[in-house]
Amino acid sequence: MKKILALLIGIIALSGTICAQENQSLNIIEVSATAQKSVTPDEIYLNITINEKDNKGKISVDQQEEQMVKALEGLGIKTKEQLTVKNMGSTLQNHTLKKDEIFASKEYSLKLTSASDAYAAINALNYLGIADVSLGRTALSSKLEIEVKDTLLAEAARKAKENASIMAKAVGSKAGKALFLSNTYYFSQDAEIAIPFALASRKANTDNSAYKSEIKINNQTISMSIKCKFELVQ
Repeated sequence: MKKILALLIGIIALSGTICAQENQSLNIIEVSATAQKSVTPDEIYLNITINEKDNKGKISVDQQEEQMVKALEGLGIKTKEQLTVKNMGSTLQNHTLKKDEIFASKEYSLKLTSASDAYAAINALNYLGIADVSLGRTALSSKLEIEVKDTLLAEAARKAKENASIMAKAVGSKAGKALFLSNTYYFSQDAEIAIPFALASRKANTDNSAYKSEIKINNQTISMSIKCKFELVQ
């Protein structure tokens, strides 16, 4: 009899625990929120090619390189850190009734930190007659990416808390402490920023008049989504 009574008490106690857990699970409010920001890449890589062929061999690659480095450093660009050689080569130019000529060439990658720096560099290179410049790639630096993600995470969390408080108030309760938090983030391409500049025409039989061109840089939108569970208190 005592064993049966003890068993019944245990079952009742277990049922009470289960009910309490179920009731506790009902005292939770779950919300989600998103924050996003459009960010301009702070790493812009330009591809630059200097070629003796462009000036018919009158100025060597080494001379052009020296002029380029001097001009870029005049803009405050640290060429030892930001300018790297990608490739070296030569081209063979055939001339009728003339001996063949070999022109050297050299390719570089220039790392810049803003669209304005890219604009200034392109114009300085064009002034030197170096017109073979194109956009290699763009990227967000690790430092900038972390700063933006941290800011968006805090903003999304505040929005989630505000949403939870509004919903809880509507049913006569309050949003208490956070019981669960999770987040996800992703990148997407945004609007383009065009960097216009003028290049001296290299076409034959022209007056070297300038023509307009541009390099387009895509902004990146970083989105941060957060899911939260808050305690629902009276």
